Amino acid sequence: MQIGDLVVSARGLWGSPRLVVETHNTAKALIGILWPDGQTKYVHYKHLKVVSTSQLETLDKPLTGSPL
Repeated sequence: MQIGDLVVSARGLWGSPRLVVETHNTAKALIGILWPDGQTKYVHYKHLKVVSTSQLETLDKPLTGSPL
């Protein structure tokens, strides 16, 4: 799980994807999730399911091929 991933509750507590914005400084198992009200709430990574991975790592690679 990386910053920029979209996650949902593995327990089904919420269904709309939330953005991973940080990991806790001292408790690395806690993942900071951006809530719709703008707050960051920390959730243990085992309670999350990744639905879309971050594309940040692909931005560092050169583009190949035609964009069309």
